[in-house]
Amino acid sequence: MMRAFQPQVHIESEVWNLPKFVVAIGMMLLLLEDQIEHNKHLALHDPLTGLPNRRLFEDRMASAVERSRRNGTEMALLVIDLNDFKQVNDTMGHHVGDLVLQRVASTFAERVRRSDTVSRTGGDEFSVILEEPTNREDAEFVGRSLQELLNEPLDIEGRKVSVGASVGIAVFPEDASDTESLCIAADMKMYGEKKRLTIQDSVETARAPDPLRR
Repeated sequence: MMRAFQPQVHIESEVWNLPKFVVAIGMMLLLLEDQIEHNKHLALHDPLTGLPNRRLFEDRMASAVERSRRNGTEMALLVIDLNDFKQVNDTMGHHVGDLVLQRVASTFAERVRRSDTVSRTGGDEFSVILEEPTNREDAEFVGRSLQELLNEPLDIEGRKVSVGASVGIAVFPEDASDTESLCIAADMKMYGEKKRLTIQDSVETARAPDPLRR
């Protein structure tokens, strides 16, 4: 008689534990989903600054150009290179250099619209995608604003750190008709600006009076 009831008791026990099993599986799936999202974020963002990396930048650039082409509107790309960053690394160390990059990244990100994209696309290079509504005048205003943010020395761990920036601006479709050409155009203008600033600094240094001469 007891044997006849034993299988039934076993089945009821398993049925009673089923909700716990379902909850455990659900928790495991949530943890797995979180881990997948975390890994995806790491793959698309710069680990130092948290900004979109070059891979995500290129994807957003392609999307921005396609939207502008489809809607018949303009979009702009700003390429920003820090002028004296190598000197910061050489004289103050890479730790301070990393802090400078983090400060610049957060400062730039706070000064553009949420619909725009600030990316770290190189060691000391940042790129900004300005989507519609925008035009060349707007892009130049944003470029000047970002440059002005670095005119004053940055306070890094109690030390004053000076870095300037060179900005190159290219507007779609006036300056280029595709993503690659737009990036090249912005790069060329940025390097032209950097060369101009270097020559200007050299001239000002040469004109400065020599304190040893009387």
